[in-house]
Amino acid sequence: PYAGLSAFAGNITLLEDDEATLRERFATFTPGEDYKAFCRENEHWLTPYATFTAIARKEGSTAWQNWSEGYRNYSPTLAEREELQEEMAYCRFCQYIFDRRMREIKAYAAERGVALLGDLPIYVSEYSADVWAHRHLFLLDSDGNKKELAGVPPDYFSAEGQLWGNPLYDWAAMEKENFSWWLARLARSFSLYDYVRLDHFRGFAACWSVAAGKTAKEGRWVDVPGRRLFEAAYRTFGPLPIIAEDLGTITVEVRLLLAQCGLSGMSVVQFYDSDPLLGYEPPRNTLAYTGTHDNETLLGWCSARYGEENAEKAAEALTEAVYNSRAQVVITPLQDLLRLDNSARMNTPGTTIGNWMWQADADALTPDVAARLHNITKRSKRS
Repeated sequence: PYAGLSAFAGNITLLEDDEATLRERFATFTPGEDYKAFCRENEHWLTPYATFTAIARKEGSTAWQNWSEGYRNYSPTLAEREELQEEMAYCRFCQYIFDRRMREIKAYAAERGVALLGDLPIYVSEYSADVWAHRHLFLLDSDGNKKELAGVPPDYFSAEGQLWGNPLYDWAAMEKENFSWWLARLARSFSLYDYVRLDHFRGFAACWSVAAGKTAKEGRWVDVPGRRLFEAAYRTFGPLPIIAEDLGTITVEVRLLLAQCGLSGMSVVQFYDSDPLLGYEPPRNTLAYTGTHDNETLLGWCSARYGEENAEKAAEALTEAVYNSRAQVVITPLQDLLRLDNSARMNTPGTTIGNWMWQADADALTPDVAARLHNITKRSKRS
C-alpha cells in the first residue's frame, strides 16, 4: 500500500478479470450515464492518474523523474495529448469497473450486517501520480527527488529503526491549501469503506524525518499540524469514521491528539505493558486485537513467551481475555482463529522478503472453527 501508483485509484489486479479480458471488454464498451457520472465526480484525481498511467506505459517506467522532458512536469494540458488518449480512456474504464465492484461488495456486506474496514497508509510512493501531479505538496528538490524521507526511529519492531523511503509532505503547503488533497483522499476512502484505519497515526502529531542519504537512526522529529487537519475534516464530514493506528512509541502529544479528535485507538494484547495472562484491560475507546498483520501469530508469540508446551493454552486464555475486555470492538486475525504458528505470519516490519505470502486454506475453515468463533463471541456477550 505504500508503493501504490495512486492514493485514490483502485488496484485493478484485484479484479476477477485479467488485463487481456479487460482490454477485450474495453474494446466494445459504450460509455453510459453511470460511467460519465463516475468520471465527473472523480475528475480531480482520475484525469491526473489516467495521464500518469498512459505516460508510464509509453515511457516504460513509473519513475517520472526520468521521463522525457515533455512529460516530466505535470500540466492539465497533458491530458489533451493525442498519443495518450486511448490509454487514458482504458484507465478510466478500469477504474470505473473497480469502483462499481467495490460498491457491489459494500452493498452485499451491508445487506448481511457486515461493515468494511479500509486501510489508509499515511504516506504515498514517490513514483505515484499524486507526487507527480502535486510536487509542491511534497519535500522534493528541483528535479523531483526526495529531500526528506519517511521512517521511524528504533522501536519495538526494529532496533535499527525503519527507513520507509516515502517522500514527506510539505505540511505548510498542505495547510495553505486548507488540506484539500487530504480531504479529497479521506472523502474517497469514506465512500468505499464504512470505517478507515489510519496507519501510523503518530505521524499526524510529528513525523520522523530522515535527510536523503542518512540512516533511520539519524532522523529527527518534525511537528505536523494534525489537529488542524482533523478539525478541517470534521467541519467537512462531521464525526470521522476513523480508527487510529496508535501503536509503537506513543507520546503524550499523540494521546492528546487522539483525545482531541475523538478517535478510537488500538490495543494489541502482545504489546501489553505487563503479563497479559495476569490480567488484560485495554484503555477505553479502543479496538482490541489478538494480533495484527505486523505481529507474530498469537500462538507463535505464546510459544516464545510461555514455552511451546503451554502455548496453545496461553493463546486460548489470551483470546478469551481480549474478547472479555471493555474494548468497543475485538478483531482476531484468521491465523489466530485457526491457531496457527509463525509459519503463517503475514509481515515482518523492516524486511522486504517473504512477506504477504500466507493464504488461508479453505479446508481449514471447518464447522468447528466457526463454532469456536460463535461460542467465544456469545460468551463475551459480543453477539
